[in-house]
Amino acid sequence: MDDIRIVLIFFIAYIYGSIHPTSIIAKKIIGIDLNKKGSKKLGLGNFTTFMGKKWGFILLPYEFFIKGAIPVIILQKYNFEISIIITTSLIIIIGHCWSIFNNFNGGRGILTGTGLLLIIAPKILFISLLLVIIGKYILRIKDSAILILFILILLPVWSLLFQYQDEILLFSILFPLVTILKRVSSNSLIKINNNSSIKKVLIYRFIFDRDIKNRNKWKNQ
Repeated sequence: MDDIRIVLIFFIAYIYGSIHPTSIIAKKIIGIDLNKKGSKKLGLGNFTTFMGKKWGFILLPYEFFIKGAIPVIILQKYNFEISIIITTSLIIIIGHCWSIFNNFNGGRGILTGTGLLLIIAPKILFISLLLVIIGKYILRIKDSAILILFILILLPVWSLLFQYQDEILLFSILFPLVTILKRVSSNSLIKINNNSSIKKVLIYRFIFDRDIKNRNKWKNQ
């Protein structure tokens, strides 16, 4: 495959990942800019805070299947190399996290990455979902950000354990790194953090995916 076609695929992947229906719908229906409200994320969490869970269930298939799984299915159908598929997948997630249409703001790419895992590494997805169920309903971990961080860190472990290809191992390392980088570089410090140290805020972002420890106070800004 010539280089121009590969570059075009990567460019389309970034543009595709950058599209956020959450931002468009919130602006059109209730006149809210999610970049400036709540957690200032364009993911489903912040979206449902203002739009309600019903809208979250409507858009979940988009994030998971249309943005995550379907591009991989298409690339597989046309017999693209696994390295191209993995790179394209990562670029879609990068587009989701740093959208060109939203001043390089975005979500965390968790649902999109989960949809990708469904196709390229279903065993990893299955065990990750099992850990979500155990963490949420058995261990009663209320803060989903902590649970997601734990699951992301374990992705390379499962990739090695199940002896997936090197390219999938690389994806299981880079996907968490991209998501964690997005957490840490998330949003500029809000007024409530004027007296907080940068170090403390970065730790909060890494662990809790927000600038402060109080989840409800952060969500309802």
